[in-house]
Amino acid sequence: LAYESTYHWRVRAANAYSTGPWSAPHVFTTELTPVEGVELRYPSPELNQAHLGHRVELRWQSDPSAQGYDVEVLRDPRRLTVEKEVRTSDTTYTVDGLRPQTQYLWRVRAVNASSESPWTTLSAFRTGVVGDIDESGEVTGLDAALVLRAVVGLLELEEHQWIVGDVSDNGELSALDASLILRMVVDEGYASPAQQRLP
Repeated sequence: LAYESTYHWRVRAANAYSTGPWSAPHVFTTELTPVEGVELRYPSPELNQAHLGHRVELRWQSDPSAQGYDVEVLRDPRRLTVEKEVRTSDTTYTVDGLRPQTQYLWRVRAVNASSESPWTTLSAFRTGVVGDIDESGEVTGLDAALVLRAVVGLLELEEHQWIVGDVSDNGELSALDASLILRMVVDEGYASPAQQRLP
């Protein structure tokens, strides 16, 4: 029988001498088409050492039979400690509040009312230091200068650099972020709004 199809059926009795009347018709619908699975899009496995920010948008391809997707973000490759888990109908999920300089793993599976796909292979990404635009491993005055150059249009930052540079944590890159980065440089005890949100 075909998936996701409605069928009508009825029965009647018969013997060698006669045939009885048909029963009242009954209806049934077959289950949904099983989900096949998805492929991870971003961050992709080759970004294992990329210095992503404290907020990362995970992306994957859709499954035409899926009604939703289970997403897991894990830490500690040996114990596979689940940090975040969610079910969403979208093909993206933004993970917030990630620890700096930490490797994370993530995976997705497609689901519908009648089936679940296998989990994707675990993919890894690594977060950087808040404010470290040039990925040197520390925050310096150069990072503030790079933010200012990007704000006035002299430099185009990669997406992960933009997120790392948004130390004001307001979703925009502005001169305010450059001034906060400078404050982080001269005042080691200062925690930017983005750092304050970290666990």
